[in-house]
Amino acid sequence: MTKIEKLHMIVALHSKNDTIDTGKAWFVPCLNKRIFHQDFSEEKWEYTSILCFRFHSFAMFVYYRIVAICMSYLKWDVTRENESYGLYQTASIFDYKNHTVVIGICENDIQVQLKRIKPSVIETNISNEIGEAVQSACKNLTETFDEKIYYHKGYKCQRIICNYEDRSFIPVSEISYNNRKGKIQCKFCSDTHSINVEKILRFWEKDVHANTEGNTEGCCRDYNRSEGKKTRRTEPEYPFSKGVYPTDVMTSFIKVEVSKSVGLILVDGISVGTGFRVGEKYIMTCLHVLENIVKDQKYIECDRICVQFGKTKVAQTDEPRKKFRFEPTLHYMDKEFDEAILELKVHQESTVTLAPPLTSFG
Repeated sequence: MTKIEKLHMIVALHSKNDTIDTGKAWFVPCLNKRIFHQDFSEEKWEYTSILCFRFHSFAMFVYYRIVAICMSYLKWDVTRENESYGLYQTASIFDYKNHTVVIGICENDIQVQLKRIKPSVIETNISNEIGEAVQSACKNLTETFDEKIYYHKGYKCQRIICNYEDRSFIPVSEISYNNRKGKIQCKFCSDTHSINVEKILRFWEKDVHANTEGNTEGCCRDYNRSEGKKTRRTEPEYPFSKGVYPTDVMTSFIKVEVSKSVGLILVDGISVGTGFRVGEKYIMTCLHVLENIVKDQKYIECDRICVQFGKTKVAQTDEPRKKFRFEPTLHYMDKEFDEAILELKVHQESTVTLAPPLTSFG
C-alpha cells in the first residue's frame, strides 16, 4: 500500500479507540459514498462560526487530500460511534483536544467548524490552530498543480455546515480592522440582515488587523483586488452550480488524462462498474461491483471477471486486446466504505501493455 499512500489516494484509519491489536483499516476518500446527515442542536452543542475556502475549481480534489493529510500527517483521530467512522462523502469528523472538528465540502466551498458538548466552551486557541492547519494545507496543495488554483478565504454567516441552502460568504477582503467590532451587511442571503463581525472572527483570527487587511498569502485572492489584470470569476455563484459552466481547459485535460487509467469492469460479459489502475498492477473499485464473485472474503472467481481500459460505457467500441484478467487474490476490501483492490494479470499478448496508473491524487 506504500505507493498508494504516498499519492494520498488511500490512508490508514486511526481513532482514539484503536489499539495495537485493532489492526489497520484503510480509507479511500474518493470512493466514499456515505451520506452526511446534519445534526445541528444549539441546546446540546457549542459551535464556532464556519471558516470557508471558496475555490474556483477542483475543490473536491483538494478536499480529498486535506482529509488524507489530517489523518496521516497531522494524526487527527477520526470520530468513531457505534463501530462506524465519522467519514462521509461530503464531511469528515475528527476528535482533537476535546473538541469535535468537522471539515466538509459543499459545492465549491471547503468548510471548517468546531463544536463541543455544553457546558464546555470552544477554546479559541484550538479553533485557531485548526483553521491555520487547514489553510496551510489549502496553500500547499494548490501549489502542487501545474497551474495555480485560486480560492478566497472567508466565513459563513450561518452556522450549519454543508448546508446547500446557505449561499452566504463573507470574503476576508470585506472585513477590516475598523469594522471588526461592528456589523456589516450580508450580501448573499435572501433576507437582508447584519452580521456581528467579532463573533465570527474570534474563533479563527489571533490578530484581526494582520490577518484581514491585504491577506493574499499563497493563492488566496481578495474579491476586490484586480492588480490591473484580468481576474478569474468574481461573481458570487458557485463555479459548478446549475446554469454555471466553467471553461477551464485544465479541467478537460485532467479528465482526459485520468480516463486513460479507468476501465470498464465486466462479470460474465456484463458491465458491472468501473475501476482505475493504481500502483504497478492493481485496480481499485467498489466492493459491491464484486459482490457475486467474492469467495471467503479473500478470493474472487477470476475466470468470470475482466477489465477493459479505454472503455467506460457499454456503448463504446469493444477492443478485446485492451481486456485484462485478474489474479484470484482479493488484496483489500472494506464493506463500510465499499472499497476493493484487485491484482491484474499480465496480458496474454506480450506486446500489450497496461494502461497508465494514476500518478497523483487531485
